[in-house]
Amino acid sequence: MAYTNDNLVRYYIDASGSVGFGTNVVGTNVVGSHITWADSVIDLKLSKRYNVPFATTPPAIESIATQVAAWKTLRSVFPNEIPSSYETLEEDYKKAMKLLEELKEGEVDLPSYGTVAGAVEGEKGSSSKIWSNTKGYTPIFNVDSELNQSIDSDLLSDIEASRG
Repeated sequence: MAYTNDNLVRYYIDASGSVGFGTNVVGTNVVGSHITWADSVIDLKLSKRYNVPFATTPPAIESIATQVAAWKTLRSVFPNEIPSSYETLEEDYKKAMKLLEELKEGEVDLPSYGTVAGAVEGEKGSSSKIWSNTKGYTPIFNVDSELNQSIDSDLLSDIEASRG
């Protein structure tokens, strides 16, 4: 099941520009392939945090898919430069991709909707994020030549102290 549809993509493009974006401009198969591409991008970005594809499409995901597919459709018609009447659509595409990145990184979550609570999964492959315990120390690799590398003396002292 796609996260958006041909009608939503065309309506979104028409609302952003001044020219009717009917099937005489771009065929339904082309728009369909751009919808598939948008769905794939969303699934790839969110697969570590969410069970994708979504069984029921959250409204935020439908909006993102519509914006991404509309941008891709518009790029297929205007490959060199998007006309100024459609610049808002390109800005919306950038915002949609930023939101996908924020969803991926856990900076924002999908809100609850209907009977589905966003299908949040914690990060797949681990039960929690692990932070480095060497964050405050000077790195010892890829800083200098192999002959000049040494371990931070504070790190060595802390390791020795922890052995007690």
